[in-house]
Amino acid sequence: MKAQSIQVFCLAIWALAALQAQSTPESPTIRALAQAVQDGNSTAEDAFWRQLDERGSPLVERTDEDAEYALVTFVWKGSSSTGRVVVSGQLGQLTGTRPGDNDLTQLANTGVWYRSYWLRKDARAAYQLGTIAPQGPPAAAPDLVADPLNPNKVPGAPFSMLELPGAPPEPWVRVSTATPKGAVSVSTWRSTVLNNERQLRIYTPPGYRRDGEPYSLLVTSDGDTIVENLQVPTVLDNLTAAGRVPPTVAVFIGSGGGTAAVRNSELSVSADYEAMIVREILPWIRSTYHVTRDPRRTVIGGASLAGLTAAFIAFRHPDLFGNVLSMSGAFGWKPAGDSEGEWLTRQIAAAPKSPLDFFLSVGRFEAGSTDGGPRDFLQRNSIPYPPSLLVVNRHLRDVLRAKNYPVHYLEVSAGHNPANWRYVLPEGLIALLGRQ
Repeated sequence: MKAQSIQVFCLAIWALAALQAQSTPESPTIRALAQAVQDGNSTAEDAFWRQLDERGSPLVERTDEDAEYALVTFVWKGSSSTGRVVVSGQLGQLTGTRPGDNDLTQLANTGVWYRSYWLRKDARAAYQLGTIAPQGPPAAAPDLVADPLNPNKVPGAPFSMLELPGAPPEPWVRVSTATPKGAVSVSTWRSTVLNNERQLRIYTPPGYRRDGEPYSLLVTSDGDTIVENLQVPTVLDNLTAAGRVPPTVAVFIGSGGGTAAVRNSELSVSADYEAMIVREILPWIRSTYHVTRDPRRTVIGGASLAGLTAAFIAFRHPDLFGNVLSMSGAFGWKPAGDSEGEWLTRQIAAAPKSPLDFFLSVGRFEAGSTDGGPRDFLQRNSIPYPPSLLVVNRHLRDVLRAKNYPVHYLEVSAGHNPANWRYVLPEGLIALLGRQ
């Protein structure tokens, strides 16, 4: 049989299997609904929607069939004129690689659209659902929103949370009226080095005083979003009350101008951004707040490009920052004209060991291409890093261990989003500050 004939035959088999999978839903709930509708039960669909209103979405079923995976079915309430419905989010499948992998199917003779996946039972993921108009082009972007049927939302962002039965607990993000609360102040900061303005959010712990033992210090970028998305004040309140970390002042640095383009430029190993933190913000914080000057009690951190920037600044200034808290750090970054990638990892490998402690985390679902973005995502956003954050974080971990750096490393079943970092952040703070 010729190669072309073999390819056609394989495609036909795949298409037949896909058609069969669509005609026989894997979800017991969807399958029962299909049978009821086929049998002429005119109230079956209404009963289905009432059930979802009570239990929420997505459906999590067949949890006893496999030790590691459960069947998760995403659902959308639409009609025959809806067009296309898609689910978006790093969930462990081939999100964004083939558009059909994300399409929901309309159940015949109903307004129910659904898509089932076998997902890891320990997954905690952020996702969205959305529609594409029938007349839209095949490559049209969907109008994405949080799942209307899922009450579990990411604070401050239009995403829903999927938490499967084996997802690790998150005790540190729960608000308790019995826990003393710190305070968050917001002020506008102007940088002479960068010649722009940004918002600084400063967290001070409960009972903050300007005398006595200086407070530990946490500095992070992406301050415009990280405070609410990751519920950082609540996390610090709870960790402090439980004695897991010492009382800590936290500085959340917003991006200049608040745009994605400025943020990406500032956090792509920028010497000017480094100078702003080292020569402007850190001295101001130390003169304004009662914080430590001991690098062993000072943490610089962030997620994605902010994780890369945190590691870069600490690597250059271990006398100021003795701890790096990187969540899904974009360590594949390379400067223009560099064809190899993983620039910072190569610098660390070639340099003498510094007095730094590292906390590195990454999601197991971050093994694909730039959070499911289109092929031109890298060029449009000027973020030249290779496909897999999972691989480059594992590589940096191995380089650091080979150089005898203290490394706390954590992988979680999550993607490149707050569903991952909200859990990871308190683990990193405990690892780096809890040893004091």
